[in-house]
Amino acid sequence: VEVGLSPQAPADSLFAGLPSRFRAQTTHLQTVLRAPEGAAVLATSEQDGCHAFRWGDRVWGVQFHPEFSSMHMHGYVQARADALGREGIDARAVSRNISATPHARSVLRRFVHRTQAFAAAG
Repeated sequence: VEVGLSPQAPADSLFAGLPSRFRAQTTHLQTVLRAPEGAAVLATSEQDGCHAFRWGDRVWGVQFHPEFSSMHMHGYVQARADALGREGIDARAVSRNISATPHARSVLRRFVHRTQAFAAAG
């Protein structure tokens, strides 16, 4: 799905410098109904008003799957084809629209680097 950054995102270490809109792998079996009190919403999508958030300086939550490659998503859609069909979703059409999501993937890389920096700082 297409994810749009909120006004708070450019100041966040995981989302700074990303395009204002980018594609991300999602599954949507669950959704964040509201961000935790005091959290900054960093991204939204057509499906979710809270697609990513930061709470404090060391806690992030994302609805999308930055760890999924397009190959993973194709496998996931294939495995869930019957369930998607019951929801009125054409799994083949979904599969045709799967593509690489390098900007979403960069969020995961940034998270790893950030946690390594926290660990090194003690």
